[in-house]
Amino acid sequence: GMSRSEAALRALMDGPQEYEHGTSWPDIGKLTGGFELSGGVATVELPARARALTPEQLYAVRMALTCTLTEFQEVSYVNVLVAGREEGLDLAGTLAVGALYALGAAMMLPAALCMSRLSPGGESTFVMELPSYRMPSARAALSLMLTRSRIFVRCALTTLLPASLLIWLMNRVQLGGRSALETLAGAVAPLFLPAGFGNWQASAALLTGLAAKEAILSTFGVLLRAPGAFALRAALRRLFTPLSAASFLTFTLLYTPCAAAFGAARRELGSTKTALCAAGIQCLAAYLAACVVFNAGRLMGLQ
Repeated sequence: GMSRSEAALRALMDGPQEYEHGTSWPDIGKLTGGFELSGGVATVELPARARALTPEQLYAVRMALTCTLTEFQEVSYVNVLVAGREEGLDLAGTLAVGALYALGAAMMLPAALCMSRLSPGGESTFVMELPSYRMPSARAALSLMLTRSRIFVRCALTTLLPASLLIWLMNRVQLGGRSALETLAGAVAPLFLPAGFGNWQASAALLTGLAAKEAILSTFGVLLRAPGAFALRAALRRLFTPLSAASFLTFTLLYTPCAAAFGAARRELGSTKTALCAAGIQCLAAYLAACVVFNAGRLMGLQ
């Protein structure tokens, strides 16, 4: 018999579909190729006519297939083939993410030198704790788990929760027909015009990112009224150009990580003032880097 995941896949492919805001399912025919499930990896082969899809349509198909199949416990990864070959890899996106990783690595040395100037006291001995390579006991594992959990809960209750509540409250309070978050973000937005993303939605997302970086995307989803991945992708394309998106990602990469990370930095540095100074330097470096990316791109004729 047919597995539940394969039955769901064929129901998705074989019938006329509409998803998010009435967008029609691309006409690529029925699922005539094979479906294989092995070791939690589902391999789906689309008909050859799927090669005629635009990159956006093929991305939508891949996302729909992935979201559908990973709902089932037996599927952990989905590999999509078109006539036996893997298609639709986003090379530009891959290179952009790789460039962001390289930029983050390149900024570590200047950041370390700067922090060495800010840290109180003289020279200190560097100590790196290496794991013990032996079979762990249940007691030791439970003790370590409880210790780490206690540290996380303490940090979440003292830093992350108050910051999240403040942002939620700002989004609820209305000032002159607009939320306090929109008013504050609108006041900050002009500062980011040299970096290419001087809109209040981007500024609001960056403000919520101070509580947790993962809140940036959810903030965009709420502000742009985009309830799902496809709608959010389309809305962000209207809000950003490729160059301003690269600038925004650069700023997001380099500015203060989140409230929990700030709490950890404050604990390690032993001073709230020093931690605030470090956060300010991070934001300044992120702003300058974003401005360089945007204006260098404009000089090269990019948009």
